[in-house]
Amino acid sequence: MKLLKKINKKSLENYWFYYKFHTYAAIFAIVVLIVFVRGCYGNVDPDASVSYIGQAGLSTEFTDAVQKEFTKYIKDVNKDNKKVLNIQTIALVTGQGAQQKAQLETYAGDSQIFITDKDNYIMYAANGLFAPLDSISTKYNIDLSKYPNLKVTSLEKKETHVYGIPLINNGILNGVNGSDSELYLSIRVLNTSDAKNKTKVATYNNCMLIIDKAAELCK
Repeated sequence: MKLLKKINKKSLENYWFYYKFHTYAAIFAIVVLIVFVRGCYGNVDPDASVSYIGQAGLSTEFTDAVQKEFTKYIKDVNKDNKKVLNIQTIALVTGQGAQQKAQLETYAGDSQIFITDKDNYIMYAANGLFAPLDSISTKYNIDLSKYPNLKVTSLEKKETHVYGIPLINNGILNGVNGSDSELYLSIRVLNTSDAKNKTKVATYNNCMLIIDKAAELCK
């Protein structure tokens, strides 16, 4: 055990010696991204927010369809006499900046709904980002044998659940597909702090209307 502690301490010392400036740069970049994302929202108070995280980019046709069709099913929860749905796309293929942006959004972002490709769906579901959707998949009789990747086992709790709704050929987007890969629609877990915030709960329930409709129209 003492040897292990010495090795770990030495490893940390070596890392800090060689990579401390990289670490500072990464922290600075994340802070800048936070300020940038907040600035992009400006004074607009969205009724729902969606983030796409995937290896490839999305077509404009797909993002337009998400914006238009998802907005149909949400409510004006902030009572500003308009329904606003924000959507951002994070294509990881574009480089390290996109990776950092994805980390920022998943850990500290405003999006409650996520669209992910297969690999990122499995990774984020296993790491506890998404809320289980077993009851909804059962409610609408989604054929799990047709979508074998829907069930994911969490790394922490070792429980297997459905965490997403397939979007390929889903009626909610009128047949518009974002890419050639599998895409899944999920919702962030509502944490204890947000569960005490009436605005956060109202927005979360708003997002669940989209999840429910997507499950209903899943083919």
